[in-house]
Amino acid sequence: MQGAEIGEGAVLRDCIVAAGTRVGARSQITGGAVLGEGVTIGADCVVTRGARVFPGVEIPDGGITF
Repeated sequence: MQGAEIGEGAVLRDCIVAAGTRVGARSQITGGAVLGEGVTIGADCVVTRGARVFPGVEIPDGGITF
């Protein structure tokens, strides 16, 4: 979506990424995951299995592996 920023080496597959979202380097967003508007996912995170991250949430580097 518009304004989304994707870090180097990040993998996005079978997911929804809303406007203004930031995904850190080497993170993996897969498996039907949904990132709401303005979400920040730090480096080295894994969001998968249909997980939903609500708008405006910030997750630090290595802060989630779901």
